[in-house]
Amino acid sequence: MAIAIDFVPAWGNRYNDHSWNVLIKDGESFAFEPFWDQDRWKYKRIYNNKTFDYIYGRFRAPKIYRHTFKNYFDGPITDTRVDIEDIPPLFRNFKKKDVSHEYFDTANVSVPLSNLSENVYYAYLCVWSANGWRPVQWGRIKKNKAVFKGMGKDIVYLPCYYINKSLNPAGEPFLLNESGEIEYFNSDLKDTEDLCIKHYGSQSLLSNLSNHLIISGTVVKGSCDRSFKKSDTLCVFPDSVEIYGDKIGSYSNRTVRYIRLSLPSKTLAYSDLSFFQRDSEKKEKKINHVKLVHPLDSIENGEQVSYIFDEYKSTGYIKELNKNFIDIDLGAEYCISSVDFTPYIDSGLKKEFEFELFYWNNGWQSIQKQMGTGKHMIYKDVPKNALFILLHQDKNNRQGSRLFIYRDKEILWY
Repeated sequence: MAIAIDFVPAWGNRYNDHSWNVLIKDGESFAFEPFWDQDRWKYKRIYNNKTFDYIYGRFRAPKIYRHTFKNYFDGPITDTRVDIEDIPPLFRNFKKKDVSHEYFDTANVSVPLSNLSENVYYAYLCVWSANGWRPVQWGRIKKNKAVFKGMGKDIVYLPCYYINKSLNPAGEPFLLNESGEIEYFNSDLKDTEDLCIKHYGSQSLLSNLSNHLIISGTVVKGSCDRSFKKSDTLCVFPDSVEIYGDKIGSYSNRTVRYIRLSLPSKTLAYSDLSFFQRDSEKKEKKINHVKLVHPLDSIENGEQVSYIFDEYKSTGYIKELNKNFIDIDLGAEYCISSVDFTPYIDSGLKKEFEFELFYWNNGWQSIQKQMGTGKHMIYKDVPKNALFILLHQDKNNRQGSRLFIYRDKEILWY
């Protein structure tokens, strides 16, 4: 049986590159990890740009290549017009094969280019990495455009030129969304909103795994009786929970006023918890003015239980209880259509460090600086639908700052 090595030159939502083994049998490839991990054959599943790993969270791969003995001559390395200094090191290597399609659905992306100089024949699509933008695919320039073939979705890209060993932006960054469509970002300072954030990097699911286990498998019950002598099960949270919010439909069509969360452990730990009903037009509407039947005190860092029910996904509350359930009062009787929940995330905004928020507008532009709070922070009047990064000076912390966008009061990391 043939064994090869596949690799991703740079992740689209986390730092570093990665390589692994792949068994090839009858023309089909089976990715595996020979030395570690409990499920050593899961990589085709977790590298499909759709799912997430139970321990390590989401992996988003822009490209996947296979090391080969055979030469694959293609692109700028075959073009005699291009100087070797104007080719990124990844594409000077012709002993590799593009196998992205073996792992995930791909999209060919046509990108308009700007600032085009003479004698520049190729552009490169880049993702954000530890030292800035990093090229992962080339595209031949024709009529001020370049087509980049076989790209991974749900990833932020920036088109660049590579001239004399240096990357220069060739256009605006964009999100290649899950449907394979390009979404450009906004940089209009007249169209603004407040941004709530609790971390500077894509929080590793591993570092918050205990918080997620606390709520996985939670049973949500509803009743019109505060004592819950009679109740209906509305939904059950899944066993695997990631850092982002999830919405689960209700099993019941009965009206309820009180909600009971039957917790897997005696701990309440949420960044957000919302309940929805359908209006007369069958559109879902969030139920406001929700509160606990028995109030809880603020915790040491000042977080309040009301943060669970506010408009932001980056606030939150965690507290050990003396019982394994919590009761919630909706304020009136409703027919619950769905429940939206986001697990609690520990803050990465340490009090002793300054955090500076930037947005992209022909390069990174500073918005404002704040000292860390040990919990969430709010940056006022930032452009809506922009591309952001939150930089810090904590040199001893290995985790660096990641790109993010802000949609529906939630941080989405890239």
